[in-house]
Amino acid sequence: MRKNNRLESKQMITSLQIKNYRCFEDVELKEKSIGRFNIVVGQNASGKTTLLEAINMTSGSFGLVFTYKYWRGLQMTLFARTNEEYKALWQDSFFRFDDKNPIEISLGGAPEYKRTFKMFYGKDTLEVLLKRNPLNQLSQNQITPDSFTMIPLTFEVEAGGKKYVTRPQIQPDSGSIISTTNEVPPVSKVNYVPSFLPMVSGYSVSLYSNISRRNKEDEIKLALKEVFPQIKDLSVLGIGNVPAIYCSLPESFSEKVPVSMVSSGIYKLLYILLVIASEEAKVVLIDELENGFHYSILPKVWKLILDFCGKFNVQLFASTHSKECLEALKPSIDKDEDSFRLLRVEKSEDEKKGHVVKAFGGSQLAAALETGVEFR
Repeated sequence: MRKNNRLESKQMITSLQIKNYRCFEDVELKEKSIGRFNIVVGQNASGKTTLLEAINMTSGSFGLVFTYKYWRGLQMTLFARTNEEYKALWQDSFFRFDDKNPIEISLGGAPEYKRTFKMFYGKDTLEVLLKRNPLNQLSQNQITPDSFTMIPLTFEVEAGGKKYVTRPQIQPDSGSIISTTNEVPPVSKVNYVPSFLPMVSGYSVSLYSNISRRNKEDEIKLALKEVFPQIKDLSVLGIGNVPAIYCSLPESFSEKVPVSMVSSGIYKLLYILLVIASEEAKVVLIDELENGFHYSILPKVWKLILDFCGKFNVQLFASTHSKECLEALKPSIDKDEDSFRLLRVEKSEDEKKGHVVKAFGGSQLAAALETGVEFR
C-alpha cells in the first residue's frame, strides 16, 4: 500500500476502554495499541466478537442489545410485564451478570469518534418514571402498580461536550418496550459487519443507491470483478415490490440474479465494499472476515478490502480464526508494517477476572507470520 494512503492518527480511533461489558471487567487499549488496520485474534469464547460489538455499542442504541442476541442465535422480543422480565432483557450484557456496576465504553482519538457510552440503572430515573406513569392512572387491565417501582435502564452517550440519554421503559397497556430520549446522539460513523451476514437486502440496496447517486458504483463493480470475474454488472431491481441488488452473469444465464442467490461469499464481499465506500462509516468492524471465502481468494479479498479502506479513508477492525486468512495478509503487512496491529483477546490467568486484550505491532505480526509462530 502506498504511504500517502496512510490514515493519520488524528483521523481515527486511537484508544479504547471497556468496563463491565460481558467478558471484559476492565480493558484498556492506549494510544499506539490501535492502528489503521487492526486484526483481532483469539480462541473461541475469548471475546473477539464482544470487542467489536463494544466499539459499535458506543452509538448508544439500546436496540443493539437485541440485534447482537439475534446474530448469536437468540430471538427476543422487546416485551416485559414484570421487573424480573425487564431486568432479564439486559442482564447478560453486564460483566458476571452484575448490573449494579455500570457498563462504560470510551473511545479516544479524532473528535468525531471521541465518545463515552454508559449503560446503568440510575436512582434519579425513578422519579422520572413515576411522573410519566402516575400510579393512580392505572386500570385493572394494565400492568400492576408494582411494575412501575422499577428503575429503568439508562443508556447515556457523551459526545462533543453533551450528554444524550435514552431510557427504555415498559408501555403500560401492552408490555412492549418504548424509549424516551432527550436528543439523538451524533452518528458514530462506525459500521459493523457480523460473522454471518443476514441476507436482508434493504440496507445493502440503500448503500448501493447512495453510492450510485455519487457516481461511484463503477468502482464497486470493477472491484468485485477483480475477485469474482463472473459478475458482469450490478443493478438494483424491485421484483415483487422487494428491491435487491441483482447481477448479470455469463451469457449462459438469460436473466439477472440476486447477488445473494449466486454466492454468500460474493454477497459478503459486495456488502463489505459498500459499507467501506459509504458516507456513513469511517470505522468498519468485520467479524470473522474469512467466513464465506475460499482460501485461494483470500489474498485478493484482503488486498481489495485494504485498498478500499485506503481509497475511502476508513479504519478497519477485523477478527479471524483462520491461519490461511492471516497468511494471506502478509504481503500487505510487509509493505506498511506501521499501519497494522494485532489484538489478541484471551482469558485472564485469574478466572475471577475478566478477559484481557494484548496488542502487538505490525512488525511483530509480520515476524510471527514469517517464522510460523502460533499466535492465534
